[in-house]
Amino acid sequence: MPKTFSKRHLRRIVSRAVASDLDAISNNNSVPTINNLDSNADITKCEVHNCEENYNYEFPEENNASSIQSRFASRSSTLEAAKGGNSSESDTGALNYSTEFSSSSVESKDDQTNCPPEEKIDHDLPKQLQIWALKEQIKHSSLDALLLILRQHHPQLPKAAKTLLHTPTVTNVITTSVDQTLFLGIQTGILEKLKSGTIAGTSKLTLYFNIDGIPLFNNSTQCFWPILCAIKECKDRSPFTIQISMQNSKPKNLQKYLDNFVQELSAIIRAGITYRNVKYSFGLETCLFICDAPARAFIKSVKGHTGYFGCEKCEAEGEWNRKVTFPVVSGNLRTDVSFTNRFQDEHHLLPFTVEKSPLERLGIGMISQIPLDYMHLVCLGNVKKLVALWMRGPLEIRIPTNSVSIISKHLQSLRASIPSDFQRKPRDLQLIDRWKATECR
Repeated sequence: MPKTFSKRHLRRIVSRAVASDLDAISNNNSVPTINNLDSNADITKCEVHNCEENYNYEFPEENNASSIQSRFASRSSTLEAAKGGNSSESDTGALNYSTEFSSSSVESKDDQTNCPPEEKIDHDLPKQLQIWALKEQIKHSSLDALLLILRQHHPQLPKAAKTLLHTPTVTNVITTSVDQTLFLGIQTGILEKLKSGTIAGTSKLTLYFNIDGIPLFNNSTQCFWPILCAIKECKDRSPFTIQISMQNSKPKNLQKYLDNFVQELSAIIRAGITYRNVKYSFGLETCLFICDAPARAFIKSVKGHTGYFGCEKCEAEGEWNRKVTFPVVSGNLRTDVSFTNRFQDEHHLLPFTVEKSPLERLGIGMISQIPLDYMHLVCLGNVKKLVALWMRGPLEIRIPTNSVSIISKHLQSLRASIPSDFQRKPRDLQLIDRWKATECR
């Protein structure tokens, strides 16, 4: 089947053929002969033969060389007249050809600059598809189907989404009898975040760590226990993953769970990290662990918040009143020193009633650097409790039903005016049990 060309490609073929003739003219300092013109015209005609019918291009008759030569002569005379006839006819022949077609070659180069070559477009296509798939969170199955269609026109594209996205084929998963752990590393995540830039003049970074459990399925006990980190001074403050552990319950061995994490964090604090000839330092005092109450009790290896000696800020003993409460607020305050010296043994769990926990051995302040969780204590704790009491509590403090309706209508009317700083729009007070922390805030 004869090969066809587009209009753009046709212009490129013609411009290249003319440019080669001009090079020959400038090198030989002579006008191309009839035979050369015949051969070039035949080649051009052969290459664009299949475009004649589609684009109605008119080509010279059999006497191609004569028509081309006559056009050259007419254009030469036009340029001669414009110049005032200062040059002889024999001199203007080659010069005018060169002037005429050098300008046309410049135009063709400009045209190629404005319209990028197909090879460059094909080369950038995989990268553009990769960025698009990651940004829009396209499923691998959908991306596989798209690649199957695109490969008919772009054979250089891969067949599978895993190849396009450079998905690792091997992951270093540590498997034991009770869990599977994937350790991605702290330094790798920090270097990736430093690419976004930092606050000017900052060389000491503050690290926020979070540890929590995530259930995988509603009808299964399998869960993830990830370790996340965010950098306060980076422009990109979104958290990155350091480690993921999958098991059927809370990790039973704190030492094994934190072993890799503590080792790498210790090395980073000691040596720092160099990125683009800037050395970033990390101090123990700039490492904070922000977790909810059960996770705080887990990483500190102490009694939970429902225990008699579970208060994390003082040494007061709780009392039972259908639940453990702490009516006495005159107990001794806990400090990093009192925690390390075990002033209250009942607060600690075995085997760390005598020996130090992994974070203690690292030098983390177990009271000052593991703060209380504002989201659970205030937003989901006090605010939700107060609203529930005002709506369903004793009559002396309960808000009338019509007042609740008025408040709910006002909240609903504010939905269109809530800025993007708040991730959720206000909802009806009757849905207080389903409110999230940002709504309570």
